[in-house]
Amino acid sequence: MGVSIETWRARIGSFSQLRSKDKFKSPAICISLGHGVGSAIVRIVLLCSLLIVCGDVESNPGPPPKTRATAAEPGDQSQELGEIKSLITDLKQNIDVKFETLNTKLDDLKNNLEARVEEVATEQTRLAEAQHECISKVEAIDRRVDVLENQSRRDNLIFSGIPEAEDGKETWEDCERKVKDVITNKMEIPNADAIQFERVHRLNTKAYPRPMIMKFSKFKERETVLRSSKKLKGSNMYINEDFSPRVRSVRFKLRRTVPEASKARWKKRLHSL
Repeated sequence: MGVSIETWRARIGSFSQLRSKDKFKSPAICISLGHGVGSAIVRIVLLCSLLIVCGDVESNPGPPPKTRATAAEPGDQSQELGEIKSLITDLKQNIDVKFETLNTKLDDLKNNLEARVEEVATEQTRLAEAQHECISKVEAIDRRVDVLENQSRRDNLIFSGIPEAEDGKETWEDCERKVKDVITNKMEIPNADAIQFERVHRLNTKAYPRPMIMKFSKFKERETVLRSSKKLKGSNMYINEDFSPRVRSVRFKLRRTVPEASKARWKKRLHSL
């Protein structure tokens, strides 16, 4: 501005308030520092002039602007897009690799499961065959045991309807004596006293009088007594053969289902069991 800073500093304190009719008497700058708006404006202009004269003060940039998204340069956008595409490509490759690994593991698992299923099916078939074989063997054993049991009962006859002592206390001799008495008097078998029994006793049943089971020493004598049992018809006494529980159940069902006309034919078959 043509005036050095030292000159300005020397003149700062020499200002005087001028009246409206006063004029500057020298070329030096004299400013009236009066009251009012004009005085304030003069002070501001003076202060700004002093700051500018100092030379080391920058202009006030003002308040910082609001943050705004800075537009990227075209080159930066291309670089960022390239990086994003590269990341997407890498991610896709990783996903493809993981899916491929997962599919491989699933295929292996599927193959293992199919092999296990085949093994289980084979084992199940083998077990079913073994079970069928065991059932067949058990049934064969049951039939064999049933045959053996019936053979062991071949010498037996069951005598029902013979009066029982009121106190239920009867020895084997008492039972044998009562049986021989019925055989001699009711069935009229000659030489009944000569018939020999291995044992005669009553069965443990709820029926009263309880039936007696007779085990003959000789099968021929047993057959003689069985053939003569028809003479007991009309009385409360009767004689039956001794069979295993299975045969008795089968014979009972057959008696209920076979018609009267074919009883004779089935009777032969029943005796063959």
